[in-house]
Amino acid sequence: ILSLTHTIYKSEPDIIISYTIKPNLYIGLILKLFKHKKIKFFPIVTGLGHLFYSNKKFVILTKYIVKRFLFYSFTSSNYIFFKNKDNKKFFLDNKLCNLKKCILIPGSGIDLKFFLPQKFPNFPLVFLMSSRLLNEKGVIEYFKCANIIKEKYSHIRFIFQYSLDKLSKDSIDLANLHSLNLNKHIEIYESVEDIRDIMSKCHVFVLPSYHEGLPRTSIEALALGKPII
Repeated sequence: ILSLTHTIYKSEPDIIISYTIKPNLYIGLILKLFKHKKIKFFPIVTGLGHLFYSNKKFVILTKYIVKRFLFYSFTSSNYIFFKNKDNKKFFLDNKLCNLKKCILIPGSGIDLKFFLPQKFPNFPLVFLMSSRLLNEKGVIEYFKCANIIKEKYSHIRFIFQYSLDKLSKDSIDLANLHSLNLNKHIEIYESVEDIRDIMSKCHVFVLPSYHEGLPRTSIEALALGKPII
């Protein structure tokens, strides 16, 4: 917070655009100190995050406090951008913002000169999930579903490509990941430099995430000509 305050003081911005929960929360609060500057503030809600969907007892108090601070923070905003109607509805239902300030946008956009339609690989059918290794992304659900389908349709292939996020409390341990794949039904790949390479291996892209706004990987898959689940 001190670092952000210093940056805003030194740079004297006319407009601040923030995204994800912590920057949205901190900047809205900091701007209470800069009321005389009349800085325009546009927070973007990219999704709800682990905190909001968790029902663990020790999270309930934290969730309540964060909601109250978010409400106060968003009073500094000119408009609030949402990437899906469910997130917008959640914020309105929980009285975290004013309807007049809410704007629904169709995602953050991607470069359509970079993500060009791909040819489908040869059959059998291939499903791909690509995400960080987090519970909230629906990794466990994907593995369970793949195991069920493989028992009945052994020719169908499933790929999972992941990147590690050890800082998140919602992170899945690699050992747990491999225990979900005891029957070796899913082909697992680590981080890739170019998502187009792994996308070229599949017919259908899957992301069973709990609370995304509008997932960037899903937009990329669509641009590459892949149907999505």
